[in-house]
Amino acid sequence: MKWALAAAAVILGLLNGSFTAVVVTRLRISGAFSWRQALGLDNQRSICDSCKRQLCWWENIPVVGFLLFKGRCRTCHSPIPFWFLLAELFSGLVFLITYLYWQENFIDLENQWLILAILFLIASLLAITFWVDLFYKFIFDELVVILSLLAFGYHLLLGSGLLHFLFSGLASVAFFLFLHLITKGKGMGLGDVKLSFFLGFFLGWLPSIIGYYFAFFTGAIYGLGLMILKGKSIKTAVPFGPFLILGFWFSLLFFPQLYIFIKDYLPM
Repeated sequence: MKWALAAAAVILGLLNGSFTAVVVTRLRISGAFSWRQALGLDNQRSICDSCKRQLCWWENIPVVGFLLFKGRCRTCHSPIPFWFLLAELFSGLVFLITYLYWQENFIDLENQWLILAILFLIASLLAITFWVDLFYKFIFDELVVILSLLAFGYHLLLGSGLLHFLFSGLASVAFFLFLHLITKGKGMGLGDVKLSFFLGFFLGWLPSIIGYYFAFFTGAIYGLGLMILKGKSIKTAVPFGPFLILGFWFSLLFFPQLYIFIKDYLPM
């Protein structure tokens, strides 16, 4: 049963990754950010960007469709962006991590399935936010609001101390707003400031600090790689939202082990 649910979580994640790729692509084609598109309410079927042929349902099967045609359109043989495959695999991995987190912590609770649904919704919205910010350097305010409401419902179901998590969220906003102001918006965007509220509110103060440390570390490595491999300058704008989201999943997955180290080896 456990492995069957894990496999179902991966499949659900792959489907979500395929949906995410479609959303991001439509935003690029339309040239404008549409909340209707982001929710998939525009009723548009998937098409090839090059020949405009409407894709068959089996061409949209995550991963399989990409590998079956070797990353090219079945009709015009134009290359399909490789990040489509990455988006599907990334979302599948995220949903698996979400399931394992739920399995480890909430399997015996009365509201276990409702908690899992909330966690999967959070995973889905964070996946969309990840790729939209990566490509467009933009974070939907609406998504941050929904994520924060989901975090509120999550803590309400668990009977958590809401004031503690609210303080963590506000402290996160204060920290990132400070960075935004001292860099005059060049080092930190307002979208990152808003997203940090959800991260701090959901995780709490210590897990969020670990997530932020991971985000800054990986962001710095990415920026250094751009300078070395592509000749970018230190002033090149890099979207930070994706690294915050990676930090969120890193903290969610590894915080228990890291907490043991922190508690045993660092003065608290």
